[in-house]
Amino acid sequence: MTCADPRSSVHSDRAQRESIYSFAPPLRGDDAREKFWVIPMHAIKNPTRLSVVALAVMLLGVFLLPMTSAAAQSAGGQHVRVQRFLVLSTHPRDNTPPVLGFGPVHAKGFDKVVNNHKDVFVFPKGRLVIRHHATARHRFHDATTCLVRQRERGHYRIVRGTGAYAGAHGHGHYHVTVTFIACSQHNPPEAFVLQIKARGPIRL
Repeated sequence: MTCADPRSSVHSDRAQRESIYSFAPPLRGDDAREKFWVIPMHAIKNPTRLSVVALAVMLLGVFLLPMTSAAAQSAGGQHVRVQRFLVLSTHPRDNTPPVLGFGPVHAKGFDKVVNNHKDVFVFPKGRLVIRHHATARHRFHDATTCLVRQRERGHYRIVRGTGAYAGAHGHGHYHVTVTFIACSQHNPPEAFVLQIKARGPIRL
């Protein structure tokens, strides 16, 4: 699957395309990562870190729900099962945020952004090449509290796998939420949280 400068969002309301996920502040052309990263990682310096552990405790529940027997079936020698991905970040400059896989790909890795529509999930036993496109975006800004929340949803496809995931294919939906507090374009945000959730069938 699958962010613009949060400082500039305080003073600028560009086109709706500038806000997202995501799965956030205004986008800047090629710097905008339409799916996962809506805020360029170089845009902010030393933002306050939050607890990824606390976020994980709240968010992992939906990813650990048992799969129904209908979720697994056979197709041409490959097994089709439900795959879930979760990406969490509390630092806007994190270029390789952690990605967690639940399902046939059950591992912890990192997300490497290639361009606006392509990411590579790197896991210890192999990689998954992801293509994605957004279908909707929404932005909320409260000038009184300096709270900005941007959301994006869309579709993704797993187009290729390597290593233990060679021959992998799949598709599904993703949701991105970026929340941060920024009252001035001259200062880093006081808090920042990025969450990406994706779910869909995968063939291995």
